[in-house]
Amino acid sequence: MTNPHKGTFGLICTALLLSCPSASSAASVSIGASFVGRNATPADVLAPGEQAGVVPQGNWNNIYDDGTTFKGASSSLVDSAGNFTAVKIVYDANDSWSSDGPTVTPNDKLMKGIIKANPNPDTAPTNNNDRMQFVITNLPPTGSFNVLVYLTENGTGAEADVALGTTTYYIEEENSFPGTFTKATASTPGSYADANYAEFDGITPAANGTITVTAKKNIVDPQVNDGIGVAGIQVVQVSGPALPANTESNSITNQPVAAVTAAGGKASFTVGTSGPAAIQWLKNGTPIAGAINPTYNITNALVADNAAKFSALVYNNVVTNKSTEVTLSVDALTPETLVQGFLKVERWEDIGSATGTTGIDDLKAAIAAGPPTTVFYVPGADVPQSNPDISNFGVKVSGWVKPDVTGDYDFFTRSDDPSQVFLNPTAAASGTNALPNITTDTPTA
Repeated sequence: MTNPHKGTFGLICTALLLSCPSASSAASVSIGASFVGRNATPADVLAPGEQAGVVPQGNWNNIYDDGTTFKGASSSLVDSAGNFTAVKIVYDANDSWSSDGPTVTPNDKLMKGIIKANPNPDTAPTNNNDRMQFVITNLPPTGSFNVLVYLTENGTGAEADVALGTTTYYIEEENSFPGTFTKATASTPGSYADANYAEFDGITPAANGTITVTAKKNIVDPQVNDGIGVAGIQVVQVSGPALPANTESNSITNQPVAAVTAAGGKASFTVGTSGPAAIQWLKNGTPIAGAINPTYNITNALVADNAAKFSALVYNNVVTNKSTEVTLSVDALTPETLVQGFLKVERWEDIGSATGTTGIDDLKAAIAAGPPTTVFYVPGADVPQSNPDISNFGVKVSGWVKPDVTGDYDFFTRSDDPSQVFLNPTAAASGTNALPNITTDTPTA
């Protein structure tokens, strides 16, 4: 089945979160590949539209290493205009890692996952384990490109030689990404200087359409033994014919499964893919805006969505596949009194706005002043994010908790503002000060 949606939905290349605009142009596009090493988390991955890099672009191809091979070839990559191309990156190293540092900004995420060299100084000179090689393939041989190589590390003060053609830069990395990019300038052998990216301009591919980048770790200093690595590579087309289009198909490897949740609860649907693929989630046959990730998350299920049908389109410029349509079941769960397994959530809104902050005293005053703005029940002890987001509110969460096993229990809250925990502020119906017996007593608050 050919793709009827080209240029309509957001793209994903294997596990790559991207966006999909119009057809390819002959220049002013770039290919960005971010290497996500082992021990990475979802927070390490560039999301659709996040502008990152020295040449900012939102369509970054996140390439995952499985933590065992450290070598392989990417799927066909998507360019900065969101078009599927035939360009791939073949990489060969001996380690990968999720390096130190934050993941607050898109640039942080770009510099997080690395393909790296982590050699044994006694054997590396003979077994070449200190080398990382990246071959960018299927480029127009008559084109001209600028190549940017981003480096970071898992350690302190590691050094690397980054070479393309006859030019080599000597880079020293100071632990984690500092939040800004520093261009390599040291090109004299052994003259390592602080930098976190190297730029090679006006590069013409070889006759077979490849550009090869080699990064070699400096192993002279035995103190530097944790491994500098390549976090990303960006190939910016300066001139030449358009990048060749992708010719590979894709498939669905794992179908989504039905989900059950309660009103206000969470649910998710996941589709597995193989090959270069875009994803677009549908609800009752209609595309969901921005739902282009392998997993579609629902953070606040609505009773109105009970029996809604969800499916995913998995497609590229060659083929479109549609997943199995599965059902979301949402239980209203609105008991009239507190029962085991549910918490009552009472929310007072528009409090503390006069001071610009909301604290415990503001909430206590609101509780004393009158009834809550809204009341609902949640299964378990997880109160969902307000939807739509609101500010200047306070929440009172109450419930009846039964410990099934004798032992010590810790009760705590996790919130982004001050909060307090109270155990049994009102005595049980028996009039004692003991915690109520959930089997025999009736709660009075």
